[in-house]
Amino acid sequence: MPRKLFYDVVQYKCDPVAWWIGVLAQYIIQPSSDLKQLIDQSRKEFKFQSPIVGLHIRRSDKKTENEIFDIDRYMIKVNAYFNGLSKRKIIIKRRIFVVTDEPWLI
Repeated sequence: MPRKLFYDVVQYKCDPVAWWIGVLAQYIIQPSSDLKQLIDQSRKEFKFQSPIVGLHIRRSDKKTENEIFDIDRYMIKVNAYFNGLSKRKIIIKRRIFVVTDEPWLI
């Protein structure tokens, strides 16, 4: 990070180096215009509405690396999130977007 920028940023951020890395990462991983268009189109087709919980459940390629969790274990966390919203008087429809390589999970 340029020294001048560091001293300007340190006034507003508690960890300027982490902030700078975040800025760089955000710039580096920007999707291309084609990918942005595909993402926007997919959002319209799926009709995503907030809040939504996304679950990426990998089984086939990860079973040798990690413990396989039962779907109920995932749902405990999902319910805890939605219950937390309810406690704050936020009334919402519970939406979950599941991505998995095991179709029988859905």
